[in-house]
Amino acid sequence: MIQKVEIVFQDTGKRKKVLVSWLLSQAGQWAFEASPFIVQDNDLANKIQGQTFNGRPVKELLIARFNYLKTVLNETNEDIHVDNATEDETEAETNQADELISDLMDIEEIQGMDNVEDVKAFLDSKGVKYDGRKKSIEYFKELALKTIK
Repeated sequence: MIQKVEIVFQDTGKRKKVLVSWLLSQAGQWAFEASPFIVQDNDLANKIQGQTFNGRPVKELLIARFNYLKTVLNETNEDIHVDNATEDETEAETNQADELISDLMDIEEIQGMDNVEDVKAFLDSKGVKYDGRKKSIEYFKELALKTIK
């Protein structure tokens, strides 16, 4: 999935474009837990139409993760059929793929960061200790990339 969607961080109002696959990855979940955001893209329905992620419709996965998107994507309760048994099987099958995608998304995200505070926030979300006296973004990026590999 190459489509990028816009998210808005609730605490700062800062807008950022992210890949749809990142929203569905573990890295996206961690970022949400560290700094909650909302998906606010006017063309979201068109961007995800017909797309799948690990064999499941992106629309269904986004609604499962971000319940408020149900109204944005004009869904009703009857439109979503998530069988718990199927969900458990899919989760077991996709854990390894999600981890790999998560690592790749983390690398892409880190390389795209141009603010030391963003990289520090990423390191904090991973529980990585660092020298807080350092100011070089290269130092923090290198440390962040080492934690992934």
